[in-house]
Amino acid sequence: MTARAVDDLSAATGEVLVIRAGARLTAGFVERLRAAAGEAGTVATVAAIAHGSGDPDEVAQRSLRMHPRTTRLTLDCTLVTRAALALAGPLDEGFGGRCDALGLAHVVADDVLVRGTEPTSAVNPLDRHEHSDLPLRPATRLERALTWTRRVADGLEVTLDGRMLRTLRSGTEVQLLALARALTRTGAVRLRLLVGEQAPDVELDGVELIRDVVGARRTAIAHRPYQLSGAQDLHLLAHVGERLVVTHLDLLLYRDPLYHASPDTWAGYRRLTGAGLAAADLVVAISDHVAQDLVAEDLVPAGRLRRVYLGTDHEDPGPASPPAGLEPLDGRPFLVQLGSDLRHKNRPFAIDLLHELRALGWTGGLVLAGPGVEHGSSRAEEDARSLEHVVRLGSVSDSERRWLYREAAAVLYPSTDEGFGLVPFEAAAAGTLPLTAPVSAMRELLGDEHALLVPWDAATSAQRVLPALGRPDAIVAAVRARGEQLTWDRTAREYLELYDQTLALPSRAAAVQAFQALAAEAGRGHWEGTYWALRQELGPTGLALVGADGALPQDAQRALAALTSRKFTREALLRALRLAGKVGRAR
Repeated sequence: MTARAVDDLSAATGEVLVIRAGARLTAGFVERLRAAAGEAGTVATVAAIAHGSGDPDEVAQRSLRMHPRTTRLTLDCTLVTRAALALAGPLDEGFGGRCDALGLAHVVADDVLVRGTEPTSAVNPLDRHEHSDLPLRPATRLERALTWTRRVADGLEVTLDGRMLRTLRSGTEVQLLALARALTRTGAVRLRLLVGEQAPDVELDGVELIRDVVGARRTAIAHRPYQLSGAQDLHLLAHVGERLVVTHLDLLLYRDPLYHASPDTWAGYRRLTGAGLAAADLVVAISDHVAQDLVAEDLVPAGRLRRVYLGTDHEDPGPASPPAGLEPLDGRPFLVQLGSDLRHKNRPFAIDLLHELRALGWTGGLVLAGPGVEHGSSRAEEDARSLEHVVRLGSVSDSERRWLYREAAAVLYPSTDEGFGLVPFEAAAAGTLPLTAPVSAMRELLGDEHALLVPWDAATSAQRVLPALGRPDAIVAAVRARGEQLTWDRTAREYLELYDQTLALPSRAAAVQAFQALAAEAGRGHWEGTYWALRQELGPTGLALVGADGALPQDAQRALAALTSRKFTREALLRALRLAGKVGRAR
């Protein structure tokens, strides 16, 4: 716009348009600035949003049109309204202060991008919170507008939380890496992976790896693609992402006290889960079953919850080798159940099913392949049954797992509750019959038609399973066909849509309260850990001497502490105590 055109605008409307020389602007910017001012007559200035890169017209087309307010007056590309000039003019150094005194607002038109000027800042001189600490306030409307502008102008940047990567073999690790590779294949995101100091080397082309959040830039999105395990999880992610997405896998640990060391640790986990999900801007469930659970427990409102299925096409066809310990089967056919002995895996039912099949004339055995757990194990229930024709292997390697998938007569998956369930798809991919029950997510994913297990009637299930062991092709083909629809590329595309939805969501004061609750939980965990570490270090002998019920009174404890603090008296005291101990034991 020329100087003459600006003069004509001022004469015709009473407005003034200030544009820095060399600025590049969105087409139709005058009309957009006026639209952002509105018709209430309370806006003093409307400034374009300034960013160093991007196509101004694309930013305008994709803008969220938040039209945020700001406390800072800028005159790089600004429409000064007629009301402001009439009430607070002229345009001198005191103009902004006079507008403030009159209650007139300054607006940023986030659908007008200007390049070639100083970038728009979201810093509020009245806001003293440090950006590097926990989020002590919701992101302002202006901060959200700037984040979205950067997303459109520079592309989407996402940080995935990969701090759980240890062996690259667990199901969650495999899923995390499959998601990272699929997101990269889209070409629509710059991906960064946050890993721990002890993480193994991972090969991810085009993915930036970081091991320390200190000084790391904040990407638009930080995504935790599995549920929380500690109060520090989201605290750290707040340093690397402006908006938070959390994927929740299931509520088994939330509901079952037997999966925890004590009632206190169970209660702590429930507090952690509630606060963590409240702190996230968007929560993703891996199935409708999980989503319904989260809503039923009042953990996430439906408006902040989305469902994205996992992919099932991550299985790498590698070498297969038989595990040691199968000699008792003597070459007979076998069923296999893969996974730990957590109670919901329902391994006792698998044993019952085996015996019912053998009663019908089947001659095979059962292989239970998976680690034992410390809390919530079904080992006692398994031991209470006849283990004839049952082989328990413990953990197996990837190659041994592939061999079991390929050589088994069927793969059992009798879990009472699962958030998704990859095992049936992996079994079908290997050409082996999967045996499932129409419960939890399995009913949602596979339906009733091909679920041969009747919950939880081993005798009736055996009658349905036995014919299928000889004719598995129809069920294998059906599960394979369903798995072909559940690809990681599809999962990645859906996440890209959700990331943009997250950036458009308003900030919530409840998220700040949740972060504060997480900080309190972290402090509680620190002191509880310190207490138990000290208690373990003292041991039963030390505890018998000190503490509320200890044998030594406070004055005796102080005297011993004084004597042991000096080398000369410490050595003499310890010699005397050792001698007294020998005499006591001899007596």
